[in-house]
Amino acid sequence: NDYSDGKKGTDDVRVGPMRLVGSGTASAKSVFIAMLISFAIAGLAGIYVASQSTWWMILVGAVCIALAYLYTGTKFAYGYFGFGELVVFICFGLVATVGTYFVLTNQVTLILIVASFIPGLFSVAILLANNIRDIDSDRESNKKTLPARVGNKVATALFNFCIFFIFIAIVIIGFKYHYAWIALIISPFIGTLNIKINAAKTPRDYIDILIKTSKLNLITSILVASTIVISALVS
Repeated sequence: NDYSDGKKGTDDVRVGPMRLVGSGTASAKSVFIAMLISFAIAGLAGIYVASQSTWWMILVGAVCIALAYLYTGTKFAYGYFGFGELVVFICFGLVATVGTYFVLTNQVTLILIVASFIPGLFSVAILLANNIRDIDSDRESNKKTLPARVGNKVATALFNFCIFFIFIAIVIIGFKYHYAWIALIISPFIGTLNIKINAAKTPRDYIDILIKTSKLNLITSILVASTIVISALVS
C-alpha cells in the first residue's frame, strides 16, 4: 500500500500518518524490496503450516498474498474501486480466524465463523475510519474507496453497523460458551467508538479512532478467546 500509493502519487496530499514513499523517507525500490522479503517470509511460514495440515492452504496463502498486492497495486487495484472493506473482512476475519482454527483442528464450525466476525468487523471499521478521513484527498487523486463513493454519512453508518454486529457476535457465542458473555464488560469502551465516529471532524479525530479501534480489536479478541477456553474447560 505504501509502495503503490507512493509511486502513483496518491499520497502526495495525504492527511494521515506518514508514509515512507510518499514522504520521501524511503525510495519506492527499497520499500518494494522490503515488501518482497515480507511476502517471502510469510510464504515460507505458510508452506510449513500447509505441510502440517493440508496443502490446500498454500492456495489460500497465495490468494491472500495476491490480494495484499492488488489492494493498491496495478491500475486495477480493487482498493480504488470500493472493495477494500469486503476483502479486509474476508482476510482479517474469516481467513485469519477460521484458517488458524482449521490448521490446528481440521474442523470448521458455525460458532467459529461467528467468532471470526469480531476481528473481521473491527478490521473493516478501522479501514472505514481511515478512508472516511481521506475522502477529500482520495477523491482528488481518483482513489474511489468505499467512503469516497458513498460519502461520509453512509460510511459512518457502516462503521456503526460494524460495531453493533460485533456485540451481536459476542452474544451469539455466549449461547454456546456462556462465559463469553463476560467479554461484554468492554461494551462501554467499544460503544464510545460510535460516539467518536459520529462527532469526528478533523484528521486527528479519525486517527484517534483508528488507534482506539485497533486496541479494542486486540482486547476484545483476547477476552472472547479466553472466555471461550474457560467455558470449554469448565464444561
